[in-house]
Amino acid sequence: TLLNIINDILDFSKIEAGKLELEHIKSDVFELAGQATDVVSFQAQKNGVEMLLNIEKTLRRYIFVDEIRLKQILVNLLGNAVKFTKAGEIELKIQTLELVEKNKRVFRFEVRDTGIGISEDYQKRIFEAFSQEDGSTTKKYGGTGLGLSISNKLLSMMGSELQLKSELKKGSTFYFDIMLTTEE
Repeated sequence: TLLNIINDILDFSKIEAGKLELEHIKSDVFELAGQATDVVSFQAQKNGVEMLLNIEKTLRRYIFVDEIRLKQILVNLLGNAVKFTKAGEIELKIQTLELVEKNKRVFRFEVRDTGIGISEDYQKRIFEAFSQEDGSTTKKYGGTGLGLSISNKLLSMMGSELQLKSELKKGSTFYFDIMLTTEE
């Protein structure tokens, strides 16, 4: 836990200082998604929550992206979903939204859960650094309140941003749309 907190603070500091650079490399989106869900699947199973991986059948397998940072964003979203979901399911869904050019597509990455949901008031400030709903959230669920802020800053560097749909006691869906180059 301490190592995760330190890494979050270091990432946040690098981003704020403009010292973090993205490295776009050829990545297997199927493998990347599998690795991201593997990181949190044990905890999900331990909680009795079903983990679903829903990848569009015709999705281009190879994309050019900073694989480490994209996986970091997905693991953060999935980790939050596991943390705040005690029953039901969590789904990572990846689909193509739009063909822009022959080898450029807009992809949607979406993490949906059947967890506790997020109040409308808190939805307005959820992406702020060190922000959690209230003090009891930190005590009950842990965390620093940096994960979503870091994820959103990384996405901003990639030309995207996190979006949120949520309803108290019914769950949340975090998603982002990102234009990526694919292998032909």
